[in-house]
Amino acid sequence: MIVDIPNLPTPPQKEGGIVRYLAELTTCLYEYLSHLATFLSGQIEADNLASYSYATADSGSADAEITITHGLGRIPTHYIWNIDKAGTVYDSQRVNWTTNIMYVKCSAANVKLNILVIK
Repeated sequence: MIVDIPNLPTPPQKEGGIVRYLAELTTCLYEYLSHLATFLSGQIEADNLASYSYATADSGSADAEITITHGLGRIPTHYIWNIDKAGTVYDSQRVNWTTNIMYVKCSAANVKLNILVIK
């Protein structure tokens, strides 16, 4: 997404122009923010977004279950992961996830794992 910065009015160089400048600045910012709100309408939703960051330097053996105690108070719906080797992080026991605990596995052994859990 590319969002341009508005062309702001030039500040006055001499006394007496400050009122006009502030009026132009207010109008410019109002128009820009209105345009931005229209552009983003329905595109971003963050009501009640909760997240938990989990990291480990060694995930253990390949396909070993990793228990993450997230404490979000809700069952997570998504997670974003990153590992330092080729492999995949995937759900484990998804039906047993709770408002405090989730389970994942990693197809690679001994990886540095970072997960952002989202609900």
